[in-house]
Amino acid sequence: MRRDPVALAPETVNHVTYHATGSDVFAIDDHDRDAIVAFLGKTVQRYQLDLHDYCVMTNHIHLVVRAPHGNLPRAMQYFLSGVVLRFNRRHGRRGHLVQEPYAPKPILSEEHYLSTRAYVAMNPVEANLVSHPRDYRWCGFGGGGVLTPRPDATIRALVEAQLELRKMRLATLG
Repeated sequence: MRRDPVALAPETVNHVTYHATGSDVFAIDDHDRDAIVAFLGKTVQRYQLDLHDYCVMTNHIHLVVRAPHGNLPRAMQYFLSGVVLRFNRRHGRRGHLVQEPYAPKPILSEEHYLSTRAYVAMNPVEANLVSHPRDYRWCGFGGGGVLTPRPDATIRALVEAQLELRKMRLATLG
C-alpha cells in the first residue's frame, strides 16, 4: 500500500529509526557496521544533510538528522536501499529487511533534542555491548567526530547522568 509523502520543514531536526524485520539484522559483524556508517557518510554528503547523531545497532539504526534542502525522504530512501542492497548481496539473501516504512519523528524542543541524543548514545550500553558510549565506534558519541561533531558538554553530562542511573538500577536488581 502506497503512503502519501511525508512533508517536513527544512529547519526541523528529526529522529529517524529503522528496525530490521522479525529476527533479521542490519549488521552481522563489524564489517557490516563499518559499511553502514560509510554509506551514511556518503548519503549525508550527497544530500547535504546535517547529521546530529547516529547509532548503528545489530537490528536497528538511529539517526538524528536535519535536511535543510527538504530532501530527507529521498535521502533516507537512498540510504536504506543502499544498506539493504549491500547486506543482501554480501549475505546471499533477497527481499525486504526493514520492518516499517520511513517515518521521521520531528524534534520540536531543546529538551526533546537533548533527551533524544542521550537516548541514541545509550543504545549500545543498554544492549550490553559496551559500558560507555564512547567505546562504541558506530555511533556519534564514540565515532570520534568523523560523521558528527563530538558530543558537547551538555550531551556528555546527560549521558554520564544516565550511566549513573543505570548503575544504580543494576545495583538494586542484584
